[in-house]
Amino acid sequence: MTIKTVKVKLLTVIAEAVLRERLVEELKAAGATGYTVAEVHGSGFGTVRASEWAGPSVRLETVVSEETAEVLLEALTARYFPSWSVVAYLQDVDVVRPERYRPAPSAPRK
Repeated sequence: MTIKTVKVKLLTVIAEAVLRERLVEELKAAGATGYTVAEVHGSGFGTVRASEWAGPSVRLETVVSEETAEVLLEALTARYFPSWSVVAYLQDVDVVRPERYRPAPSAPRK
């Protein structure tokens, strides 16, 4: 038996913990239908972050359409990259049940 899969995007965002709720709202507003959040520890960039006083960083992951990924990356670039310690990257992933990863009906279309 061959299982049919469809390519979508896995967007991973690593950010200061103080941004957790704001970033979750960005995901929802862009049409992400689900996400995972985890506390993470690490180092890089050599900058002092607010979360060094507030605790660990967070990693948010969401599997979305390419369109939704673009909307999210535009928002991150404009609203968070200039002033916060935020890293974002995309990966192609193959999924079963692609209808689960289409933008939510209330999300703005590009």
